[in-house]
Amino acid sequence: MIGDSIRLPVFIFSLFLSTLVMAEQADLNLELNEDEQRWLAAHPSVKFTGDPNWLPYEAFDDEGKYIGIVAEHLGLIEEITGIKFKMSPSKTWTESTEKAKQGVVDILSETDDSDLKSHLNFTQPYIANPIVIAMHSRENYVEGIANINNRRIALIKDYGYTPKIRRKYSNIDFVTVDDIQHGLIAVSSGEVDALLCTLALCSYTISELGLNNVKITGKTEFDTKLALGVQKDLPELLSILNKGIKSISREQQQTILDSWIKDKFIEKTDYTLVLQVIFAAIILLGIFIFWNRRLSREIALRNKTERELTAAEEVLRISNQRLLSHREHTPLGVIEWNTDFVILDWNQAAENIFGFTKDEVVGRHITENILPDITREAVDVIWDELIHGRDGERSTNENITKDGRTILCEWYNTSLYDQEGNVTGVASLVDDVTERVRMEHELQRSNLRFRLLFDLSPDPAWIIENNRFVECNQAAVMMLGYNNKEQFLDTHPSELSPKYQPDGEESFSKAERMMALARQKKVHRFEWVHTRADGSDFFAEVTLSLITVEEHTLIYCAWRDISERKQAEEELDKYRGHLEELVEARTADLAAARDEAERASIAKSEFLSRMSHELRTPMNAILGFSQILEMKATGLDETEKNHVKEIVEAGHHLLNLINELLDLAQIESGKLDFEIEKVSIDKLLKQCIKLVSMQAESRGVKIIDHVSDNGHIVQADLMRLKQVLLNLLSNAVKYNHEHGQIILDSEVIDPNHLRIFVTDNGIGLSQADMARLFTPFERLSIGRKVEGIGIGLVITKHLVEIMGGKIGVNSTQGEGSTFWIELLLSNDE
Repeated sequence: MIGDSIRLPVFIFSLFLSTLVMAEQADLNLELNEDEQRWLAAHPSVKFTGDPNWLPYEAFDDEGKYIGIVAEHLGLIEEITGIKFKMSPSKTWTESTEKAKQGVVDILSETDDSDLKSHLNFTQPYIANPIVIAMHSRENYVEGIANINNRRIALIKDYGYTPKIRRKYSNIDFVTVDDIQHGLIAVSSGEVDALLCTLALCSYTISELGLNNVKITGKTEFDTKLALGVQKDLPELLSILNKGIKSISREQQQTILDSWIKDKFIEKTDYTLVLQVIFAAIILLGIFIFWNRRLSREIALRNKTERELTAAEEVLRISNQRLLSHREHTPLGVIEWNTDFVILDWNQAAENIFGFTKDEVVGRHITENILPDITREAVDVIWDELIHGRDGERSTNENITKDGRTILCEWYNTSLYDQEGNVTGVASLVDDVTERVRMEHELQRSNLRFRLLFDLSPDPAWIIENNRFVECNQAAVMMLGYNNKEQFLDTHPSELSPKYQPDGEESFSKAERMMALARQKKVHRFEWVHTRADGSDFFAEVTLSLITVEEHTLIYCAWRDISERKQAEEELDKYRGHLEELVEARTADLAAARDEAERASIAKSEFLSRMSHELRTPMNAILGFSQILEMKATGLDETEKNHVKEIVEAGHHLLNLINELLDLAQIESGKLDFEIEKVSIDKLLKQCIKLVSMQAESRGVKIIDHVSDNGHIVQADLMRLKQVLLNLLSNAVKYNHEHGQIILDSEVIDPNHLRIFVTDNGIGLSQADMARLFTPFERLSIGRKVEGIGIGLVITKHLVEIMGGKIGVNSTQGEGSTFWIELLLSNDE
């Protein structure tokens, strides 16, 4: 054990020395040729990007500043060459590589074994970092991967060195983790035995995560080298960068590495045993030398030890400070328990997750508050294993928050030990994964719904990636006449169409253009000719949709057999010409009929106008003589006087009918004169009420006016509006019950319109009556005789509409009716 303990610090020190500095001794003067000098003068700055989250190599801090080993090397290259690196920040490494592929940036920070060599030329490497083995702190030094090939070894997903290790050690079933943090936590919790990663990234992340039970225990034969990828059309820049890299001294690079790697790791190294061995060796050597020299050396050793202890205490203090800062600012809840399940420590993230403050939980057996009954038994089993030293338990279970919500949490539990190896408590990391799990379940349901819709769709559909079929539904297999899905997917897309389309264009060229349009528009629809498995062709309507899934671009293709529609279109083309002739003939007939109708309407209006004028003259004579007879008939008895009175009333009624016919004729012929002006509703309505008051009193009808004092001004023809209001009021009296009532009211519909209501509690109207209310010469069946010929409301409707208004009615049979007119308000009312 002592041999392993001594061997491990020596090994760690050798690892730091093996973090190779690839550049030679610095050149004091950078020699550039004429082409390089001209290029540098024309391009004083270049665009650069890298990985936004890859410390200690490179990243952007909270203030957006570019930091890390690569950043400090770029600073040296700027000083040496005079080139200014203009940063192009990215949110993800994928975004950075896309910028490099598309030429958005000039330089990309990468490893020299990158698969981007088809797009970029790479400088000579300037940093090489070994791939090391990280294991639990209880493990001893290991020589290499072969010595732990029977253990659970993890590799980080998508790292450049991963394929090389898998190829050489194909007999090992490696575990894949998403990133360095998950890998180290898996080692800490015992899910895996070892993690393979670069020394710089491993030592830095151990320090940042504050993992005190994980260490570097060995080195592999692999390493990774950092270089700068330069666009292929910039050879001068590549040459200048190589010269700048060569001019960086070993001391400069070692200083950078020490600040980012060595110091990060040393603070986790325990020197106690090393110092004890050195102290013991010095004492043994002192036995064989003179007493005075032994004494002086012991004094010197004591002073040295005190200095080293002081330095170690400072390193420990800084390490503890960093650990406490990390505990308080990590998004994971950090909880420390004693062996009685009582909480000793509780960080801010734990408070955010569960809702309990630190003061509320420290010193309490809080599990009774955060554990539902259903999970207690399973948690007790995990706790028992932790207390008995079976380290590293990861679990997922439901928990309860302070406000009563049930959440799903992921727990990483580690046993804590004293110097004698006894379990003193448990440290837990907890993460609220409720939303993540919900989204995963929703994604699964969404995928299932899509799969059902896709597979069971009656319309054929398939998915193309890299010009190959990757998926299809059963409808596509059946429609194209294949035996099964596998036979369809083995077919190349070019085999589904004839060589030439009906328009004479080559299918391959046309297909390429359709794909390009789909990428531009996201969705593109067109007609195509497909070929079935038996070689027969048919027309199809194709819809291409562009889909991006995890950086992969797919083409979703849905289509329908339109052969019958095409055949119908051909038949339609045959009859289109004949149909157009029929349409032209029918249009001519309709025009002639319309002209005839207009002439008939004009003739009707002229007839009504002439008839009204011809009837008015003799009617006026009849009324005049009747009124004279009524005034001077002193020798007539009472019956004869009543007959004369009936002659006068009938004459007035007939004259009113003649006037209405004349108005209707003028309206229909467009000869009625209108003068739109500002009209006071208050004044006009009072006049109308006065004119119908005698008629209302004769039937005992009461008129209630809520309008006359509102001060409304409208745009209308004064005489025509008076005619409209008199007609509505007169009708309300005529069609009301004896001793009924009429209510006048108004409402401003919007800033520009006023609506006036005339409501009676009379006989009301049926739905059939309301449907023909504004039809000329229609008389309503109301059960008693009312004078008129059925054109009063027709004329009223025409007058209101000519003045730019509207008219309507609401009625319930047996309860009464409400007629309303809507008019334009004057803006300067």
